[in-house]
Amino acid sequence: MKHLLNNLSEEEKNRIREQHEGGMKVNTERFKSLLESKMGNAKPLLSEKFTREQMDRIIQMDADFNNDPTYVEYEKKYALKKIKNMLSTSMGIDGSEIPDEMAEMMIELAGQSAKQKITPEVVYLNKESVINTVNDILEMAKEDNETELCDKLEEFIGLLQQI
Repeated sequence: MKHLLNNLSEEEKNRIREQHEGGMKVNTERFKSLLESKMGNAKPLLSEKFTREQMDRIIQMDADFNNDPTYVEYEKKYALKKIKNMLSTSMGIDGSEIPDEMAEMMIELAGQSAKQKITPEVVYLNKESVINTVNDILEMAKEDNETELCDKLEEFIGLLQQI
């Protein structure tokens, strides 16, 4: 890029410089305060009240849900509902006209690429969307009077909300 500027006259170079003078100012105060802060003053990722045991409980509950046939059934129903809603919106047709097989195939494809190891960071970063999803599944389970599953889901949501 420098070689392109070599062929410009000083007058043209000055016009280019004038266009860029003043320009945009970047506020570096917050960055500066981070750099100059004393070591050990880092703000925690999780709230002080939230313990490692609670995070371990969330991760264990997530694994338990994946092995619970009742939960897996509700998760599948939820995913079918979401996929059909998305397809009906994008295709402009009634969701009930979309065959379950087509939606299930899309769920399976999405599930293969979405598998990720559950870590505290993943839990923290996806907290709000997980709470929303689990709340929707909880509502479905309540409609069917699945009290045991509802109790577990409510505990799970409560733990997530404490983060």
